[in-house]
Amino acid sequence: MSAVRLAPSWAAGARRVALIVLVSALISGAVYAINGPPSAGRLREKLNDVYGPTMPFGLVQFVGQGLLLAAGVWAARRWLKIRL
Repeated sequence: MSAVRLAPSWAAGARRVALIVLVSALISGAVYAINGPPSAGRLREKLNDVYGPTMPFGLVQFVGQGLLLAAGVWAARRWLKIRL
């Protein structure tokens, strides 16, 4: 059984991590530049009153997350050849 390798070497892995950090910082900086610093005016404290938890919405979320998990497992087994 062969091991799953995420990168061919430590240097390639470090470059990939650095690229992800750089892109995340660029996106975060762009959002901060557009919206400005956090403010109390954008804070929604009563969000639970608007989107209150109910059984149908909970079931839809549960089924949706189950389908997303199943799709991820299917893709991993089919294309990435990952066997658990």
